[in-house]
Amino acid sequence: MARLRALFYAALCGVLFVPSLAWGEDVAAARVDYAEGAAAYDRGDYPVAAARLARADEHAPNARALQLAMAAALLSPNAGLGMDLAERAERRAVDGSLSALAAKLRRRFGAEAGRIHLTCPAGVACRATVEERTIPGGTTGFVNPGPVLARVDAEGRTTLTIRVNVGRGATLELAPTAADLTSPQTAPPSPTPEAPRLAPAPPAGLSPIVVATAAGLSAVAIGTSVALTAVVKSRHDEFVAQPSRATSDSGSDAQTAARVAWGASGVLAATTVVLAFFTNFGGARESPVALGVAPGQLMVTGTFR
Repeated sequence: MARLRALFYAALCGVLFVPSLAWGEDVAAARVDYAEGAAAYDRGDYPVAAARLARADEHAPNARALQLAMAAALLSPNAGLGMDLAERAERRAVDGSLSALAAKLRRRFGAEAGRIHLTCPAGVACRATVEERTIPGGTTGFVNPGPVLARVDAEGRTTLTIRVNVGRGATLELAPTAADLTSPQTAPPSPTPEAPRLAPAPPAGLSPIVVATAAGLSAVAIGTSVALTAVVKSRHDEFVAQPSRATSDSGSDAQTAARVAWGASGVLAATTVVLAFFTNFGGARESPVALGVAPGQLMVTGTFR
């Protein structure tokens, strides 16, 4: 296992620097797949490692990458991918370790993997995608046995998606007709923006408890103001009876306190009146303000009456 892992990382370095590989988007995609395959192999996720390494080899064919993909496939249950890698190696006329791995894959998955043969309608070039692998028209691809989802694409035509059941070691003929691959559908018209609609307003008005509390505070403030006014009169009488700096300061302090109290009483009384206007004392009433909502719009509407 350690030897395979060492070979895996050696392949990663090789793909990055071997000058025989083509540059461009394919190489960039291959590097991404190698990185994902390396991470999957390192954590023991061999099915993912085999799939990512196989895809990297498709982007930028490399014997070492193919060897590592085949080694990972031997440790995974993906019969379709295992046989696909074996045939890929044999098409390249490999020898040595690659040939031995291909033989091992055939012995393990040869009787298990199913096949799909794709036949396109006359005059139509098509391809099928099954289990993230592409099967060009007129060719046969390996798949895992059992129910699989096949997507057939034809240039200028809609996609046909069909679920098929492939038996162990069996070959399924997939032959969509021209009627199956019809002309592409026209894009649906853009939806007409909805007219602004008013969001339902919550029950209008405040609770009477709020007004009652404000009225109570106002009453307390007024009572305090009256008491302080009486104190001011008492301090004034003391100053008249015995003029002095002490009685003068005492009277001024009492007068200031009374003025502050009366000011607070006025504010509380005004607040109570305003709150009473917005209080629902019983029965439903229409809210004078409403919120209008529409795509890309937010409006406030209301009436004054």
